[in-house]
Order: sequence, then C-alpha cells, then structure tokens
Amino acid sequence: MKQNYSLEGLDPRFLNDLYLFYQFFVANEKFGSERKPARHIKELTRHLMKLKLGQLDKHLCVSMPPRHSKSSAITIAYPLWLIFQDPNLNILIISNTGTLAEKFGLELREFVKQWGPYFNVYLADEKQSSTWLMFCDKNKKLYNGSIRLTGAKGGITGFDADYLIIDDPYKGEEEEFTPTALQKKIDWYLTVVDQRIEPKTKFLILHTRWHSQDLIGYFKENLQDDFIFIEFPAIKED
Repeated sequence: MKQNYSLEGLDPRFLNDLYLFYQFFVANEKFGSERKPARHIKELTRHLMKLKLGQLDKHLCVSMPPRHSKSSAITIAYPLWLIFQDPNLNILIISNTGTLAEKFGLELREFVKQWGPYFNVYLADEKQSSTWLMFCDKNKKLYNGSIRLTGAKGGITGFDADYLIIDDPYKGEEEEFTPTALQKKIDWYLTVVDQRIEPKTKFLILHTRWHSQDLIGYFKENLQDDFIFIEFPAIKED
C-alpha cells in the first residue's frame, strides 16, 4: 500500500523558521526530544535565515567551539531546509576530509528518505553517490537542484553553487598550524574556493578557531569588508 505523505499535521512554521525545523527534523532525531534547546543554535539559525532571504549583503563567517552541534545545524539542517523549499537549488558543502563529506552525505540521504516525501522531494535514481544527491518529485520528474559534498582536497570545478558551505576545514591537529600549513590552507581558499563564488552564490564558512592565522584570522585581517563575523564562545556571559 502506497503511503500518503502530507504536510497536514506538521507545523507550517517549519519552512519559515529554520530553528523549529532543526529542532523537529534533525535535533530530535539525532539527540532525542529530551535535549534542551541550545540558545547559540537559535542565534545561528537566525543569521542563516537572513542569508537565505538576501538580508545579508556579505558572506557569513561563523566561529564556534567543538562539540556545539554546528555541523548538525550547518551541514545537515540548513541544506535540508533549503532543498525542501526549493529543490532546484545547487548546494556545495566542503568538509575537511572526503571521509567526513561521505558521512554527512549519508546522513543527508537518510533524512531526505525519511522527510523529503512530505515536501514532494525524493532521491533521484540519477545519482546514488553518498556525496552527490539529486532530487525528483513523486512522479520521478527530476529537479534541477542537488547537494554535492567533498573534502578540502576534492575537486569542485564545473559545479555552479547557489550556496557554498565550508564546515570546519581543520581537524585541529598540531601539524595543520605550522606557518607553511596555514598558508597552504589560505592558498587553497584563494585558488580553489574563491574561484567558485559567483555573484549569485551565498557563501558560508564555519570553523573552530585554532590559530590567529587560520582562515577566519586571514579573513578578518585581509577581507574584513567581505564578511559578517559571528562568534560563539564556549561560555557566554549573560
């Protein structure tokens, strides 16, 4: 018997409020409904919604400590929220490694399988890769959008992105923060990532601050006018 998927009974605010979407579709699934809502995630989703609505005239740069659910919000909830509203969007997500990109891709696939049909979004047969998701409607008509995931060493040429997301390009290992390694990461951004950012592209980078000369440090020193900087400390004073 074919299941009848309907938004009836689901809170209609889910598609207007990323934080509610995150709590219901992602956080409850990953962490359980008993987990206390996080204030920093609510603030983060507020800025992500502004980026989507075109209310930010700059790129968005977010720093957050480890283990603060940043990937659940940035790499899982946000792309799902966008695609469920407009499956013709093309979203590129860059993680530190290809292994991590594959992990996130598998998570996204499972969430689309579970919740996508309520929004008439299904995984298309054209792509079965864990790192490249394409979508169709219930009648198998292919949408124009996709989510592509790759590691920092993976190729991203030939992919025009409406959204480009970099989620924590550092592992936090000591050898990443030698002068040579720090400059190599900056060169990677300038020669690879920046070349994929078009006028239409909404660009978001998030990572833990490990060094004063990491990517966020470079942006603050050299590209300050291009970014809005949001910082979430581990402990915030009221």
